[in-house]
Amino acid sequence: MEALKCIMERKITRHFEEKNIPHESIKKVIKAGIRAPSPLNSQPWHFHIIEGEARNKLALVLSKCTKYLEDILKIYSELLRESEDKEKILDKARKDISQFFVELGRAPVLIVVTMPEEENEEARKAALIANGCAIQNIQLASWSENIGCVCLTCCLWVDERIKEFLNINSKEIATVLALGYPKEHFITTKRRQDIIEWVS
Repeated sequence: MEALKCIMERKITRHFEEKNIPHESIKKVIKAGIRAPSPLNSQPWHFHIIEGEARNKLALVLSKCTKYLEDILKIYSELLRESEDKEKILDKARKDISQFFVELGRAPVLIVVTMPEEENEEARKAALIANGCAIQNIQLASWSENIGCVCLTCCLWVDERIKEFLNINSKEIATVLALGYPKEHFITTKRRQDIIEWVS
């Protein structure tokens, strides 16, 4: 699939078919993540691929984030800035998040993306930007392979539990991705046009 076409047509998937993803397909999308740019080619990321029974156990850990739902929505609402539909968006998100985390949309594969813990704030920001590039590469590569993907930022509220589950130290959770063959796609939402400013 052409890169620009993939970017413009990609949709978030939150409902998945109960069908396993071949390991070769998973390796392909991870390889796309690894190809992301990073400062000095430092590649400050690690991908933990979770499936099978381990996936079910981690899903229980991730479901605990709904206990912090109001805190999550309060922070997300600040990202919305001024919007006439703000309350409507938050009400829908409250319902969708609660329902999704019951079974994670039946996604068969979870990818936990981790990065080194950095004391220096500039180094941490640089690592976060690099991880964001890798995560987007994975999402786009998944779409090009007809695999649905959703980034679970809510899981940051249970990051210590995730680290305990994976038995990892000295790493920060960047995000968790849920992958699977789409059962349905969400309708593409309109994009803001008031965020472009030309300076010359």
